[in-house]
Parts: sequence; structure tokens; C-alpha cells
Amino acid sequence: MTTRRRRTYHHPSRAVAFGPGPLLAALTVYLAWRHGVHPPLAADAAWLAFVTLTWPLVVIGIACLPSCARAVVPRRWRAKHRKKVKDRNGGWRVSPDVPLWMQRCVHAACRRRCVGCGSRVGLEFDHIMPFGAGGLTTLFNLARLCQTCNAIKSDYWVHRSGWVEYNPWPGYADKAEARRILARERRRRWWPGYWLRAAWALG
Repeated sequence: MTTRRRRTYHHPSRAVAFGPGPLLAALTVYLAWRHGVHPPLAADAAWLAFVTLTWPLVVIGIACLPSCARAVVPRRWRAKHRKKVKDRNGGWRVSPDVPLWMQRCVHAACRRRCVGCGSRVGLEFDHIMPFGAGGLTTLFNLARLCQTCNAIKSDYWVHRSGWVEYNPWPGYADKAEARRILARERRRRWWPGYWLRAAWALG
């Protein structure tokens, strides 16, 4: 009997994320001057800064594409399937392992601290959209929370219909605090600096 080897995903490196951007911007400026186009120096500087900061965001987005492949399956279907798996396991939810490269990126993007309270002790990975509700294990849907904040937030999620799903751990029920933690997680992932730090951690 032969065992299938799991295919390893080789993510882009830090050099790919931060190297070609400045070179590409400088090349375009050089070609513009070579062909007689002489924009103001401020415009050249703005273009260099724009390309240099945008290129890492494009690379980190491409790196996330393989982990987002399951997004083609409707979220309700994913949630229903995971509920069946949870019921078969006697009520225990089985979350997939977070790849090491993604762990480094999330850890750096969150500045090695809890998104909820800023603590640096006992950090855990949290699915912003709960895994049981159909959330994906991808860089866009992961954050770092300390054990207390992770227990408080648990699987808190507000569905489009307005229904609030919340099954906290015993002794950690605090819906208002769970709502605040979720709001901070969702707001944090839209900051450009979040993704630049994630791209720098590609290694």
C-alpha cells in the first residue's frame, strides 16, 4: 500500500515581496525620462512610493490564493459540513492546522500581541469568521488573541440576517466584549500596515 505525500505549498519569499517593486518603479521612471516625459520630481517620488508599497500587497494577496480556494464552496455548505463533522466527533470541533508560513505572517501582522487587549502572553490563533460558521483558514481570516480574549469571543458572529451566534466557554460569557473583539479584528485587517508586516514576515 502506497501513501500519498501531501503537496507542499512554496509561498513567495520576502525578496519577491519587496525587491521587484522599487526596481519596477525606477525602471518606469527611467523609461519615461528616456522618451522625453519629464514629470515633476514630486510626481516621480510619489510613483516610487506607490509602487514600492503596493507591490508587497499584491504578492501577499497572491500568496493567499491557494488557501482561499475553498471559497468557491458556499459558506452555508461549509458550515453544514463542519457541523456534521462536529456531531460525529461527539461535539468536538476539528480545526485545520495553520501552515507555518501563515503563522509567521499573522503573528507579525498583529505585532506579536493580542488584537483584543494587547497582551503578549498565551497567544492563540483565532478565526475572525468562526470556523464552525464556514470561515476559512486563510491570512485574511486569522488573528492573534490571548487565551482570555479567545475564550470570551469564542464563536461570536453576526449573520447577515441579524441573528447573533454565540456559544461562549463556561465562565467567559460577555457578549459586549465579544462584539468589541470581533470589531477590532475586522477593522485591523483592512489596514495597509497589517499586510505590509505580513509580507515582510514571508521570510
